[in-house]
Amino acid sequence: MFFASKLSRSDDNHNNNNEVLPNEFKYRFLIDVDDTLLTTADGNTFYNETLIRNLQLFFSSKDTPLSITLLTKMDASKLSYTSPLRIPLIKYLESKGIKVDAVLTPLDALFAQYSQGDYIYGDAYAKHMKPVQEAVVDMRKTMNFEKYKDLIEPLEIQAKKDRFQYLLDQNIIDKSDTCIDVKKIQEIIDDLAKKASGSDYLEIDYSLYYRDIRLLNTLLEISVTKECTVETYLESLDVDELITSAELECVQAYLQARNQYRNTKYLADLHYYSLEKEQQLPLTKGEVYVKSSAQSKLTTDRIDVFIDDRPHEHEWLQTAHQENKLSHKLVCLLPPNDASFFKYHLSPSCIDEATFVSVLIESFEAPILNRLCSEQYSVEAKPIVSEKLCQHLVQKALCLNTQGNYVGAKSYVNLAFYLASSENGQQQAVDANCQIQKSKPASGKEQSFDNLAIESQLQNIKHKDPGAYKHAILDFE
Repeated sequence: MFFASKLSRSDDNHNNNNEVLPNEFKYRFLIDVDDTLLTTADGNTFYNETLIRNLQLFFSSKDTPLSITLLTKMDASKLSYTSPLRIPLIKYLESKGIKVDAVLTPLDALFAQYSQGDYIYGDAYAKHMKPVQEAVVDMRKTMNFEKYKDLIEPLEIQAKKDRFQYLLDQNIIDKSDTCIDVKKIQEIIDDLAKKASGSDYLEIDYSLYYRDIRLLNTLLEISVTKECTVETYLESLDVDELITSAELECVQAYLQARNQYRNTKYLADLHYYSLEKEQQLPLTKGEVYVKSSAQSKLTTDRIDVFIDDRPHEHEWLQTAHQENKLSHKLVCLLPPNDASFFKYHLSPSCIDEATFVSVLIESFEAPILNRLCSEQYSVEAKPIVSEKLCQHLVQKALCLNTQGNYVGAKSYVNLAFYLASSENGQQQAVDANCQIQKSKPASGKEQSFDNLAIESQLQNIKHKDPGAYKHAILDFE
């Protein structure tokens, strides 16, 4: 049974000039991913269904899906078969009526500095990281994890040998070396990377040289006899011969996509750290938030809602918002608690669902009221809110009534009754409705939108049989 049908307004009053409810939301949702929207455990991915359900309930419909922006720390440099991915998350959200418009990451600030020409915040993911994620998705479809492990290990060993062979060919290191000047080698590699271009550049994974050289240097230094040379180290790297197959080609495509990303980021890093300190943008969510807000050209009446499980990220955005004197409103929220989700989260930072929903309704009070009055919600989808919010809605209804806005007052008192989770809260709404009914404007015909005109019935039931009062409330719902 749809409760919203009892909230619906009559055609006679739908266009009443006193109606103060906007027709659309003016908002932007920025939502963190790891430990906010999803978490992983034992190779499995778990979604925060409580968060997703409430976003669906208030902001998404079949005809108008909710659009959100993911604001997440991520880097594709170490992306592998078991990494949590954004692509499956985005598809899952779409199946729930939630569309992801963009994926923002602090690395947008890095790539923006390196980019030639106009840069759109979100390109770090869309142009550089997404191809690597797509390659991982293809691997998961093509083979199981055990097959992946069998293929990836010899391929990575061969890649390591190829990188050291390049250093030998360029006379950067010698086979007989037992100790390497890591800093000097890094300077040489950086210089080569800056000069490299085209296919030659893409074939060489400069970004891993430094790490591999440090590893080799450690191995050589801990050799007591000093008999561990570059040559003996490379000889110890045995590689099994692999037979060409669809699985092998899939893993090779993944490595190529990952190496291309690593090279691009490596050059972006070199460019970034060559800049003067005052030119280096902070690589934080706050910086990306400010830049993306400028590109979005948000109006002063819009609201940004940032949901992240880390309070210090809230501080980054709030500080950036204040220091840059952004005129629109920013609301920062911890994600709502989800029992099945947070049991895999070692140090959960969350709030109870009632508090989460209450802040949402307080932030978007009028448009949410409009949605709740549009015959879309059933009792099963009834949100969980705090008692304080219901009291606020009752007071708002009484305030609108004193201002002569009978339609608005009726809508708010209906909403308060609908959301109330206790008999006390429902009774407050009923009492307020009695008061509002007394100021009902004269009309030429019966106004069918007085859907809460049941106070006398409820009061009679309560006086005659207190035990039946709760039953009547439930029937009404």
